[in-house]
Amino acid sequence: MAELARVGLIGLDGPARSALRRRYLNPSDLSYEFSNVPLGRYLLVTNPGGPSNHDASGNTYFPWSGPRSEARIIEITSAGNHIRGANLRRGDPVPLRKVTVRVRFKDGQPMHTAAVTITAVPGEGDLRWEYYRVADEEGRIEVDVASNRALRIEVKDKYDRELGAEYVSTHDAGLTPIDAHRRGVRHQTVSRANSGKPVVRSGPLPAGQRRAIAAKAPATGRSVVRVDDGRSDRRF
Repeated sequence: MAELARVGLIGLDGPARSALRRRYLNPSDLSYEFSNVPLGRYLLVTNPGGPSNHDASGNTYFPWSGPRSEARIIEITSAGNHIRGANLRRGDPVPLRKVTVRVRFKDGQPMHTAAVTITAVPGEGDLRWEYYRVADEEGRIEVDVASNRALRIEVKDKYDRELGAEYVSTHDAGLTPIDAHRRGVRHQTVSRANSGKPVVRSGPLPAGQRRAIAAKAPATGRSVVRVDDGRSDRRF
């Protein structure tokens, strides 16, 4: 397997149900080890995070390196259990497709706090593959993702501030590159209460506003959003 390849242990019972432990393979001998595993039943899978530039292989399951329907359950019944020889074989490579997402505010300014989650929609019994990226200063992310699943692209604010709407698009499986543009996201305005702590408010910019420039009022210490609308400064 590739140097950055990983294996995962999927819990099937109790608090560990659906939990996924991940381990990188040792690059010297491609070995791996899970320690302090709670009692319960588990499945062992290759490349749990899904195909990427680091490892484009699909998931395979212990013991036959086949699909999940052929997986054998590994059961930990008592403390001190040692299970050896759980060898795995890398899955076939999955072709990747390039996804580019550009996010801008209504006035055309890039949203460099955009957090983009691309989900490769799983089929029944499949693992959920997610690709998470934060936009650069141009409000843009670019990532190679699995092409064999439909995709769901969602844009949020990386600080979890409300955007006032849901920004989601879906795309069929395929090799065609995706260049998604999301324009019209509402600006976030920030003021400071008497405590000096930031207070975040969101709202649509009034018509005619072209640019918002953050400034600081020297007398009060409050954050001020200065709007260049060709007429006057407006404070929030």
